[in-house]
Amino acid sequence: SKKRKSPTPAPKVAKKKSATLELLTGDSSRKRIIFRHWPRAPKGDNITPNNSLPGKMTPNGIQLWGSTMFDFYRVMRMVDVPQLSTITTGSKLMRWMKEHGELTHAKDEIEFAEMEEDPKIIVPWSPRVAMEEMEVNIKLAKAGKSMPPVTATNQ
Repeated sequence: SKKRKSPTPAPKVAKKKSATLELLTGDSSRKRIIFRHWPRAPKGDNITPNNSLPGKMTPNGIQLWGSTMFDFYRVMRMVDVPQLSTITTGSKLMRWMKEHGELTHAKDEIEFAEMEEDPKIIVPWSPRVAMEEMEVNIKLAKAGKSMPPVTATNQ
């Protein structure tokens, strides 16, 4: 009697994530999506490098700063060329809009930009200082147990 061959299992096909899903769930924390749009007046002035104004900046001079991802926008530099858009910040656009009198089409965005927090310096913590503070707390019996002192015999 002949042995029957077991059927060959179907090959496993890895499902590929969509580009959007990959962007949102990828391993890198450097991936961001700009999902807000700043409306413009139909006859508004062109935003150019020559008439651009700085918004809130970091202490080291980086001009594109936003407190949250909600503070970044796509905006049409030229209202009659919708294909030409730029990513910028609400504080920068708010200053430009006020300077150029373009206040009626982006009332909500201007109000939101006015409430944005100012940049702040966050000083990194020192592991050494944290360890020294913990050792003091251990010696004062406020936390954990202290290690026995290191001597030549138990090294």
